[in-house]
Amino acid sequence: MKKLLLFCSIALLCNVVSFAQGQGDFKPKLPDLISPSPTAYNLGKYGDIPVNEATGMANISVPLYTYSTPNLSVPISLSYTTSGVKVGQVASWVGIGWNLNAGGVITRSIRGVADEDATYRTFPSYSSMQTLKTTNPTAYYTFIDNVAKKINYDYVPDVFNFNFNGYSGSFFLDETMTPILVKKESELKIEKINNNDFLAGFKITTPKGVVYTFTVTEQTKSRTNCGSHSPSSDFKITSWYLSKIAHYLGDEITFEYGNTSDYFYLSSLTESYSQNENTSLTELCGVTLPPKGKTRCLTDSYVKGKTLTKITSNRNSGSVVFSSTKSRLDIDDYKLDAVVIKNHLNTQIKQFSFNYTQVASTVPYAGALSHFYVPNSNNEKYRLFLNFIEEKDALGNASNGKKYSFEYNSPTSLPRRLSLSQDELGYYNGKTNLSLLPNTEGDGFNIVRGDRSFDFNSAIKGILTKIIYPTKGYTELEYESGISAIRIKKIKALSSSGELPKITKYYYTTKENAIAGQYVTSQKPIRSGGYIKTKKVDMSCSLGPFSGWYIESYYRVIFTSNGAVPLNLTRANHYMYRTVTVGYGENFEGGGIEKKFSVTGDQTGIPIHGEIIFNDSRSNTGLLNGTLTEQSVFKKNGTLVDMISKTNYSYFEDSTKQKILDCYIGNIVYESMSNNSTGSLGVSGYDVNSIQTIAKWRGISTITTTNYFDSGTVITTQNNTYGSGVSALAGLPTEVTTTDSKGNTLKTQYVYPANGTTLKNQNRLDPIETKSLKASTLLAHQKTIYGTFEGHYVPSKIQTSKGSNALEDRIVFHKYDNKG
Repeated sequence: MKKLLLFCSIALLCNVVSFAQGQGDFKPKLPDLISPSPTAYNLGKYGDIPVNEATGMANISVPLYTYSTPNLSVPISLSYTTSGVKVGQVASWVGIGWNLNAGGVITRSIRGVADEDATYRTFPSYSSMQTLKTTNPTAYYTFIDNVAKKINYDYVPDVFNFNFNGYSGSFFLDETMTPILVKKESELKIEKINNNDFLAGFKITTPKGVVYTFTVTEQTKSRTNCGSHSPSSDFKITSWYLSKIAHYLGDEITFEYGNTSDYFYLSSLTESYSQNENTSLTELCGVTLPPKGKTRCLTDSYVKGKTLTKITSNRNSGSVVFSSTKSRLDIDDYKLDAVVIKNHLNTQIKQFSFNYTQVASTVPYAGALSHFYVPNSNNEKYRLFLNFIEEKDALGNASNGKKYSFEYNSPTSLPRRLSLSQDELGYYNGKTNLSLLPNTEGDGFNIVRGDRSFDFNSAIKGILTKIIYPTKGYTELEYESGISAIRIKKIKALSSSGELPKITKYYYTTKENAIAGQYVTSQKPIRSGGYIKTKKVDMSCSLGPFSGWYIESYYRVIFTSNGAVPLNLTRANHYMYRTVTVGYGENFEGGGIEKKFSVTGDQTGIPIHGEIIFNDSRSNTGLLNGTLTEQSVFKKNGTLVDMISKTNYSYFEDSTKQKILDCYIGNIVYESMSNNSTGSLGVSGYDVNSIQTIAKWRGISTITTTNYFDSGTVITTQNNTYGSGVSALAGLPTEVTTTDSKGNTLKTQYVYPANGTTLKNQNRLDPIETKSLKASTLLAHQKTIYGTFEGHYVPSKIQTSKGSNALEDRIVFHKYDNKG
């Protein structure tokens, strides 16, 4: 699992206001999702400065403090990912692009009907639906109607994303409402906490037996009168915040929340235009057809939520207090002012003070949303930027210059939020647009368009460019354009002692091309496409009383501002790079590393009725996207590559533990216009697609390392063997075999707690027995025996032996106190 932490939360309620120009029943399709609040959502995304080379983004971390007990700890830090600032982006309570990590959260994107609310929740196979269409058309078209309308019937599970104390990932609830990890690479145990069928929370137990409980809920509500997005009349839980961490030896850390915040803000804008393909056709079967027209839908979001206020423990008499005020200009919500560390007397030991600038856009109104729709609103003018974090002593005085400072690329040059001056991915592009409908060639629409092209110099406005450390050293970040819009190009780190700068450069190509200078230094983002679709409209026409019906058809062309890529629906909203070369120094003076990744995208659905639905949930076939498959370490020799080492990674997937749900998403492009609206005619305006929600169990099977010397190569292979069936544990091999170039083998065998034992029930999965062998000869053996002391199940003795000798007691634990 990727290592991530948490911050705090707010809650989101979406309320949509429509601004229509013209008429017609064809409106923009809004994804059928209810998403968490801005602060919570950012946690579902993931400092030298680590870089995720597959995405081209740097992951910056600013450590502040670690709150600890004898057996538990909660690191408190800030994190920033260099993905850029989008036009519609709302800052978290620590500034735009930043997240405070101080606990944990589970967020949810509701797809269709909320899992716990569905009267009927099922996932019939794709093949069974094809059979049903032939054997029972009435039942089939009823199914199509239920999928598209999303009322009480749920055919696609919600997606839950967790992020806490070193673990992150996703899960869904299967047909029995059992939590299923999407990518099971470690033995996390996820359990629901129900309260009279109310999804009150979750418990996640780590492989170390530490239990994280999430019961502080954030509820959101979404509704729209635009398109086929079904309104939600009730609040839904979209976030569960960490309330307690419990160790099996009795340590507990508790998280307190308060400062309930209620506010709303404008959150999104979509546009659409539709017309009949035959523009002269105005009537069919005596029915007046919808006229051509444009629709604009403005979404405003109402937020109700909780803010983290305090961390305490039964085994640490001190506390951490989070001080915040409701003084923002962009939205009427809280910003974090200080993290205060207190002792057992509730007296401040030190604090970390946060300083911000509420940056006002200096971009003229032209093209700004506010210019057209809300001329009296100023909220969209401002964005919250974090300037610095300063450590202060017990008296609140600055502590010897201990300060992190941050600089950004011309944040005042960003337009107002939701400006029409944005590219297809939502980044600022500097264009003075009067519409979000993009320029597309040869479409025949005689309407006002917008220039949605990418402009790198505009897109990087507001992005982090420099970090100044308490030591007075600093790091500068340089970017370039890439297929995912913005990618890291160069990181330059300088110390305060005047040493030469440490330079790391990133080349999105092979090591050979990078050294030879044969590579593209910047790329345009991949365009979305899928803005225009043509829909056949069937109508039933009467032949007169008692004479029956006949079918007439016409074609409606729909043009939307949302492209084929659902920007807010993917786990990692970026394209991946297959090969990236990291160079140390301006010209590989310190050598380099080439990394190769597996790249597989999520797939659009398969139409079972109507056409492909682009801007909605997809089959998560790319769940293993960005997996490292090869890493080469090298040095530059003129224009040639001198290899030092190469490591190849192979992975094992246990198909018996794979879970695949056939799911269905629907879109009402238009309601039936027929008097006879039964059967296929009643759903002729619907699109229904089959997608899959996939979960995989995976582990590293083989690691092959080749070291290069003047005298030749040395190859070492590590093979990992896992258990089978119920005894298989993700990330925990039962045998690791290392073989060198001469065929010599070393083995380590592991025995884990068996099913039904106390250790397994508590998910404490450290090996209880290990053996080391050379070929088939036993070298060493160790076994841990457990017993109950003061109510805790803990080691009572550790036995070891050498060679084939019998095990002997080496350490005996005679007594424990009540704290283990």
